[in-house]
Amino acid sequence: MVAAIRAVLRGERFMSAAVTQQLADRALLRELAPGPAALTDRELQVFERIGRGRTTREIAVELHLSVHTIESDREKIRLKLNLRNGTELQQRAVLWALENSR
Repeated sequence: MVAAIRAVLRGERFMSAAVTQQLADRALLRELAPGPAALTDRELQVFERIGRGRTTREIAVELHLSVHTIESDREKIRLKLNLRNGTELQQRAVLWALENSR
């Protein structure tokens, strides 16, 4: 409490550790959760299914496309979102799917 008063008297902002953590968590989620604007409609369909745990083969069957096409889409998504590997793609897709579940 004293630190907060001193910070305000110096003209600074003061945030508790809990508030600081919440802001950091929100910033991280924004960074990890891609906006749909970066992806084409089909890439978004693929991305959503990745987030729901579908395999490449399952996605291909659901969308009536070849496995090769889905693999190509996965790579395009990964590059557009600046992800290093398939694991990061999976993680980001899961976060996005959880935030955007209907």
